[in-house]
Amino acid sequence: MKKIDLPRNFTEENYSKTIDELNTLFINNVTLENNLSGQVLEFTIPNGVEIKLKHRLKATPKYRIILRQQGNGVLLDGTDSPWTSDSVSLKVDGASGDTTFTIFLMRG
Repeated sequence: MKKIDLPRNFTEENYSKTIDELNTLFINNVTLENNLSGQVLEFTIPNGVEIKLKHRLKATPKYRIILRQQGNGVLLDGTDSPWTSDSVSLKVDGASGDTTFTIFLMRG
């Protein structure tokens, strides 16, 4: 990541430059996977089926955030297998068909 040198005190003169630098930094360099301790996963689950997904976090995840969903199912943690340092289990309930999710899986 590019290091930027920002002034410690904001003034009218440096405010615009500081905002421009921050916008450039966030737009070009901050990504979920590179700057947070997590992994983006995309998968499709039929209603009522529990799946086991491999991940590369090397620790048992603590959270999952749904980034995108196509379908009307509710994503639930699986009950057949516990979450581990290399996989998570998930299932869908209440769907009228398959549901596709993009999630961000995070370490604690």
